[in-house]
Amino acid sequence: EALEADAAVVRREYERVKADQVAIINDAKAVVGIWSDHAVAEARELYESTFSKGKDFAKRQLWWDALFSIGERDESFAAFVAKWIFRIILNYTIGMIGAIIAFAWYMVDIVRSYQPDFVSGILFY
Repeated sequence: EALEADAAVVRREYERVKADQVAIINDAKAVVGIWSDHAVAEARELYESTFSKGKDFAKRQLWWDALFSIGERDESFAAFVAKWIFRIILNYTIGMIGAIIAFAWYMVDIVRSYQPDFVSGILFY
């Protein structure tokens, strides 16, 4: 019980320090502005990261599709090729839709962290 109380105190202190750190970083971002090289680089990094994660999702799904379709042999070569083309297109489409949604979701946090005025925030988004 004493350890839980100590852990709670340490956790509250950590959360306070973390909140102070985030506030300092956001204040610095507000000084450089939403149209700065830093903001553009952060948005570009987010785009590249989410795009890469979407591609990785599609590759993993194709791997699992290949693994689970090993026993399927009752189709012609043309049907096999058509099915795999459809699977590739479908998996990459799902991966890219997920990447777009994630990018749009996380972009809001980036824009907010720079504390722009309403019009600049909307235009940058």
